[in-house]
Amino acid sequence: MPRHLATAFLLFLASAAMPIGAASTDEIDPATLTTLTVEQAREIVAKNDGKGLDLRSLTSISPAVAAELAKTQGDLRLNGLKELPPDVAEAFTPFAGHFRLEGLEEISPEAAAALGRRKRGGHLYLSRLKTLPPAVAKGLAVHRGGLYFHRVGSLSDEAAAELESYRGYGLCFGGLREISEQGLITLAHHKGNWLLLGVETLTDDAAAAVGKHKGTIKLVGLKSLSDKAAQGLALHERGHGLHIPKTTAMSAEAAATLRAAGIVVPEKPPAAQVQPLVR
Repeated sequence: MPRHLATAFLLFLASAAMPIGAASTDEIDPATLTTLTVEQAREIVAKNDGKGLDLRSLTSISPAVAAELAKTQGDLRLNGLKELPPDVAEAFTPFAGHFRLEGLEEISPEAAAALGRRKRGGHLYLSRLKTLPPAVAKGLAVHRGGLYFHRVGSLSDEAAAELESYRGYGLCFGGLREISEQGLITLAHHKGNWLLLGVETLTDDAAAAVGKHKGTIKLVGLKSLSDKAAQGLALHERGHGLHIPKTTAMSAEAAATLRAAGIVVPEKPPAAQVQPLVR
């Protein structure tokens, strides 16, 4: 066989024997990758330049791959993951950026505890979780970044008690509709920088507890507010840091109380409906 043909044949054999996972990622959009080797993860992270990584198509990763991805500078999106084993979660503890795990519908207490131990204050987005059991809340309560639970619709008193010790950037419960008065009072005691709630009503005592929270308050789901509850919210030490929807129904007296405290209220908010007496 001529020498040039023999050389070409040997090169062909070498390329055919090359593991698929070892292929360079130069021409690959990371968002389309469905699998990832340690070598590829290392290469992608090295080329990241602080812009963050969107790996939305990955459905599973190993602890070794997670350890490489934890070196990412910037945000990390792994929204394709449907489960997060504790050993994989543990490998992410050095990761300092904002972490999006918005494909997880549930998470174990062990994995939650590992995520809670992340070294720095990047936010954690668990937006697809529908429940937050007390054991999971306990693991996440030590986290120092913001915690986002957009789809958690109800919260038990026990879970609220676990979050009372939270001291991070803030808690987001935009979809929360069901929580007891005591649970809401307990949750309002946390020492984070802000609290976002989707509750539609506030009892008078719960409003007072929320009003005393030192951070920013956003009541994005509030539909109506009594005069007494308005007085409770007016206790907020910096009224401009408390936000309620323009559509919240209240009396003229309640609106005046909030404005006097520096809380922004429309000039003519929807009037609160007086419920007829049931005889």
